[in-house]
Amino acid sequence: MDEVSGPDVRDIRALTLPLVGEVVATDEPGVPASFCLFDVLHLDGQDLTSRPYAQRRAILEDLALSGGPIVVPPVWQDLPGAVLLAAAAELDLEGAVFKRSDSTYHAGRRSRSWIKCPIRKRAIVAVIGWTRGRAEPVGALAIGAHDSRGNLVYCGTVTSGLGQANRRALHQLLCQHETSRSPLADHRDHALGSIRWVKPRLIGAIDYREYTGRRFRHPAWKGLVTASLDAAVLPAIQ
Repeated sequence: MDEVSGPDVRDIRALTLPLVGEVVATDEPGVPASFCLFDVLHLDGQDLTSRPYAQRRAILEDLALSGGPIVVPPVWQDLPGAVLLAAAAELDLEGAVFKRSDSTYHAGRRSRSWIKCPIRKRAIVAVIGWTRGRAEPVGALAIGAHDSRGNLVYCGTVTSGLGQANRRALHQLLCQHETSRSPLADHRDHALGSIRWVKPRLIGAIDYREYTGRRFRHPAWKGLVTASLDAAVLPAIQ
C-alpha cells in the first residue's frame, strides 16, 4: 500500500472516513455540543490502523475538518507530562490523555500506549448514612456537605475505595451513630429511601473528578479524617 502523507481531495464529502472522537456537551444554555476528533482509521478505503499515531494524526490535521461543531484538539509532543497536567488542572479540565507517537490502533483493546490521566480533587464530607451490600455490611456510604447557605445537603454515595476490612470497621462506627431521622436540611430526594441514617459525626475525605452542582462524579473514599462537621463544605462550581 502506498504511503498516505495527506489528502489530495477536491471534495472531502466523497471520502469514506471512519473517525475516532467524542461528543462534548456542557450544561450551559445556548452552548452547542461539539464533536472532538482524535484519530482517523481509514482514508478513502485505505486502512491506517497499522500506521503510527503520529502519521494518523498528521493525516487528520491535513483533512482540515475543524469548523462549526467539529473540533480537532491540539496535541503537544515536546512538553513534559507534569507540565501538561498542571496546565489542565489550572484550566479545571478533567485531565489529559498521553499517547505514544509510534503506537498503532487496536480496536476494542486497552493499551498501555494510550494512558488517560484524570485530575482528581479532594473534598471533606460528612457520612450521613449507608446502604447494605449484597454480602457486605456496608455497600455504599451516603455523604453530605454544607451548601452556600450552610445547609447540610446530600451529594451522592461512595463505593470505590472501600475495602472489606474498611467496610467492617465502618459498620461498627456507623451503628453507634445510627438514627431514625435524616440529618439533611431537605431529605425529599426520591433516591434516599434505602439509606440507613446516621448522625453526621463521621467526617471523611474523598477524591473526585468533578462536582456537578448536585453530585460528585467518580468519588473514591480516602478514609476518615480528624475534622469538624463545619469542614464539610461543597466545592465551588467552576
